[in-house]
Amino acid sequence: MILHRMANYITFIDTEYLFDECGFDKNIDPKILEPIIIKVQDVFIEPVLGTTLFQKLMDDVATDTLANQYKTLLEDYIMKAMASWVEVYSKTKLNYRPTNKNVAKKSSEYSQASDMEEIDSLKAEDRHFAETYTSRITKYIHDNITLFPEHYDYSHLVTVPPINNHFIGGMYIGGKRYWDNNDLRYVR
Repeated sequence: MILHRMANYITFIDTEYLFDECGFDKNIDPKILEPIIIKVQDVFIEPVLGTTLFQKLMDDVATDTLANQYKTLLEDYIMKAMASWVEVYSKTKLNYRPTNKNVAKKSSEYSQASDMEEIDSLKAEDRHFAETYTSRITKYIHDNITLFPEHYDYSHLVTVPPINNHFIGGMYIGGKRYWDNNDLRYVR
């Protein structure tokens, strides 16, 4: 079972998983990827699971007591989604580095850094996979609703309820938006 503590935080994947399953070069400094893993878990995975189920998985991973359905959820769905989201957000971090003077573009005598247009294209491709894997988490939970009662438990005061739509994007339909009596309207 994957149990990795980063800055006293339990994560569902670690850098070794990324190196083995995603084709990341093993020469990448794990200190670059670890904060991205934590952010991905907090920003993309907790909202999908809801706080109660998320916390149960964290506790079960920490105590190595992951039961069958939770193990399947983690290993077959969550880990793939997390790895895909890390791929999306690591592309910029691996190419550009904040320094005390500016944001510097990395270079090497053996390789050439990609420009932002190329990075954005790769990120868009990876985002598609990440969104697809994330929606599969919700589908698996909804298809097996009796196995995950924590998904619908909102009894905690500080709770992130689960979300059901994982695609991030939109379509411009023209006009300007304004609020009128709590109703969103478009003006042409």
